[in-house]
Amino acid sequence: MALQLAEEKGQLDSDTSKGWRIKPENFKKNYTPVEHPKGTFLLYEIRWGKSPKTWKKWCTNDDNHHAEINFIEKAWQEKNCHRTMPCSVTWFLSWSPCEECSWFIIEFLKKYPKVTLDIRASRLYRDCEQQTGLKELVKRGVNISIMHMGDYNYCWRIFVDHQRNQDQDNHYMGFSRKICDWNEKLHSILE
Repeated sequence: MALQLAEEKGQLDSDTSKGWRIKPENFKKNYTPVEHPKGTFLLYEIRWGKSPKTWKKWCTNDDNHHAEINFIEKAWQEKNCHRTMPCSVTWFLSWSPCEECSWFIIEFLKKYPKVTLDIRASRLYRDCEQQTGLKELVKRGVNISIMHMGDYNYCWRIFVDHQRNQDQDNHYMGFSRKICDWNEKLHSILE
């Protein structure tokens, strides 16, 4: 899956333009916590200082890198004009970071100590190596949680190119139990 940075396509950075948003079918396919898509989507918001404005975009994995690394190497580098200003970054990930990406994220945060990172994942990798990476991220101050229904609704409203009256409710059927399962799994990993 090719990296999909909206600005690379020459699209506007305005909330009035839906050009940078993802297609509803991509959101449903990749963020449904009961599915197991092959790729990873990363929806993100960057807020510098105490500004009420956020910069919102998305990226995916490509043939060379996972979505987290693409964010750091491409999207972050592209927008990082405020290195000395505190910055909060929120990621809505379709998969939790793998161990390799976790260490890459840790190095990124060492390089940019004024960045705080909040990761909200739709689902977790199951093998132990990947879970070790999550523990290391939390030890270094990264907030990691499972996306809850409010996150799904927020992402649908903000990041998805849907019709104004298009409803997402039917798609959420059955999410609650799986969200609880993933939450329990995350808590057991981080204990």
